[in-house]
Amino acid sequence: MPKKQGIELEGYDEKPVSPDRYDEEWLLSIGGYQSFVESRGNNLRPRLRKSLELADISAGTSILDIGCGRGETVLWAAMRGGRRSVGIDYSRDSLHTAKKTVALASGEIGQRIGLYLADAKALPFATASFDRILMNDIVEHLHNWELNDCLQEIRRVLRDDGYVVIHTLPNRWTLDWSYKLIRLFVRRLPPEPRDRYAKTMHINEQSLISLEKLLRSNGFACKIWLENIFIEHARWSIKEERGIAKKGAAGKAYTLLQNPMWSKAYCMLSQTPMKLLLVSDIYGIAWKSNGSTPHVLAKLPAARLERFCTFLARLI
Repeated sequence: MPKKQGIELEGYDEKPVSPDRYDEEWLLSIGGYQSFVESRGNNLRPRLRKSLELADISAGTSILDIGCGRGETVLWAAMRGGRRSVGIDYSRDSLHTAKKTVALASGEIGQRIGLYLADAKALPFATASFDRILMNDIVEHLHNWELNDCLQEIRRVLRDDGYVVIHTLPNRWTLDWSYKLIRLFVRRLPPEPRDRYAKTMHINEQSLISLEKLLRSNGFACKIWLENIFIEHARWSIKEERGIAKKGAAGKAYTLLQNPMWSKAYCMLSQTPMKLLLVSDIYGIAWKSNGSTPHVLAKLPAARLERFCTFLARLI
């Protein structure tokens, strides 16, 4: 088993996902890129838009997007006034696409953008460099040992009054438990909810409990909640893909939720404790446990159910 700093660490035999898997085919499979380009960076996917709203970017804000992928959030943050908008990715194809994306920026906006080929476990930036750090859809792609290294690097480059915005998908409980139950009644859904990319790339899907435990063990305080953004994202996806049906379980679910009856039932159940099993988008705000509490917390949902769930988990 490999060693780090002279200590034998459990899990280091778990190899990272190869950057070669994040090729152009995968990047375009996510959907919405063409409409983003055609809108010159204005038409952003709802899930990413929500993350950037949580980042609360102002003229003096410096932003780091870890696993920047196609570069949409880097460009968006700069266009909304971020003083410095930086993205890193360890996939050359991702960086190539991101460079084409940020080329949409003109003049002074482009000068505030930086893109780097880098590993999230070894960030090439000085200590206390950033006010906001975005982790959009990267947590599920990293083993725990990688996440531990990444979060320690984030603590280093994050300012004491800064915070991290996290989005991860899916909520593991949704696919492991409720999907199987729902499929007993909706047979049109495929037996396997994960597509061919998720089955090889989603090596560490999270629950509320596992994500909170991960963050707290790395010296962060946090607030984690489930955001019912699936219907909004489904409607956006169908509209922006110009009627092209998304394949797999997600596509079937998007189509299903166009039915007002199913959509209403889903929303109603999401207001009950069933939310823990039905809502798949996990969002979080994390900050240094010895740092300043983010002002954005006052704008967040109460998330009482999520807090109660994680509180019980700590007691057990």
